Amino acid sequence: MLRPFAFVGVTMRPDRVLDPEVLTNLLSLGGEEFVREIFADFRTESARRLEAIAAGLTARDGTAIARAAHAPVSSAGNVGAAELSGTARHLERAALSGEWEEVDLLAGRLREGYEAVSGAMASWPPSPPAG
Repeated sequence: MLRPFAFVGVTMRPDRVLDPEVLTNLLSLGGEEFVREIFADFRTESARRLEAIAAGLTARDGTAIARAAHAPVSSAGNVGAAELSGTARHLERAALSGEWEEVDLLAGRLREGYEAVSGAMASWPPSPPAG
């Protein structure tokens, strides 16, 4: 049975993909180069996790999907991608429960969210407004 999640089927707002407060905190820890390295590591590891989730979907292996979805719960939160973190958390739970219709929806949403976050990371830091 599908449980309603507010973010399923809703496009992430570009201004909410990465939390500016988290980015400010990361900048204060190590500067722009530090943040770029964290972003690069996040994108690399997330791509691996998405591949593992895709393989789990093909095999209908809920345990493998849950395992692959677990890491992004914290890593996405650490880079300020709270919506992505929440999606990963719900995917992990749905996979462990064997709720395949929900798993399919959430896996797609996780991929979309990763693409939005990756795009925001690639264009970071934003250009200052002209004025």
